[in-house]
Amino acid sequence: MAKRMTETEKWKDPWFSSLENEWKIIWFYLLDDCSHAGIYQINIPLLNFHCKTQITLEDLLNKFADRLIKIPDDKIFIHKFIIYQYGSDFKNSKQKAVLSAKKTLESLGFMGFNDEGNQTLILSNNNHLHTLCNKGLSNPSLTLTVTDPVTDPVTDPVTDPDTDPDPSPTFDELF
Repeated sequence: MAKRMTETEKWKDPWFSSLENEWKIIWFYLLDDCSHAGIYQINIPLLNFHCKTQITLEDLLNKFADRLIKIPDDKIFIHKFIIYQYGSDFKNSKQKAVLSAKKTLESLGFMGFNDEGNQTLILSNNNHLHTLCNKGLSNPSLTLTVTDPVTDPVTDPVTDPDTDPDPSPTFDELF
């Protein structure tokens, strides 16, 4: 059985506090049911059964639009999951779980190498970039490279030069 870290400050977070109880339960379900790489295999009937809800996939994607990325094969990527679960040394870690998560993300096209040869987390859905660029990934160990799915050029790595990296990001910074 996999174990996951949880942020005890989430109850003070304005975003989380504003969720209705059913959406809080759904959010916990996604975090608990996703893979070690933050990939959730979409199964809305099972989600509804466990959470005692009646939502649709569209409801889910709309509610958590800045936290989830729909990917092929009926999967969703919870894009900040790996940073929160594995910490700021994700890129350099040799732990088996991290190596496996990186391999999974590589197979899905989310991990790669930029022009300088640095390992990079690559996201190609511009609808979800604002949160990622401004929270949680001002991390010297992991570079975020944004690609445009239409034109596909890789932009410069996204960093926030005014922010010192925090090795222990808060729930609000990540989710």
